[in-house]
Amino acid sequence: MSSGIPKFSFCLSIFYPTADRRSLLRYRWLNLSGAREKARRNGWPGALFPWESAASGQEETPEFAAINIRTGIRQKVASALAEHHIVADIAWAVVAYWQATHDDAFMRNEGLTLLMETAAFWMGRATEANGRLEIHDVIGPDEYTEHVNN
Repeated sequence: MSSGIPKFSFCLSIFYPTADRRSLLRYRWLNLSGAREKARRNGWPGALFPWESAASGQEETPEFAAINIRTGIRQKVASALAEHHIVADIAWAVVAYWQATHDDAFMRNEGLTLLMETAAFWMGRATEANGRLEIHDVIGPDEYTEHVNN
């Protein structure tokens, strides 16, 4: 399941009634323990949500993709390893949902925990460099350039 900012904001405002909007975020809440475990396995605090997941909440992104027709070598898929903006997308979606619905019960019972866990992840994921915090070894915004900084 991928529910990044563009997909979530479009779907949230057009297709989903309030209960369905909440269920998209509840999916993340119900799989929070798996996201915490993924962060811990990678040496970070907080929650690192999978790039692709199924009902189990575990990372489902394949390690390798199709064979490169030029080289004959199977291509490694780096999305699960370095495409971490999904964590920020989920935090953004929590805030966008609350702003649209003022669902205080959701925010109190689930949303604040999701926000705290995503914030903890980013504080642990960031590297101090040149007097600022940077994010190293990620996939670039073009989604093809891998293992770049910021």
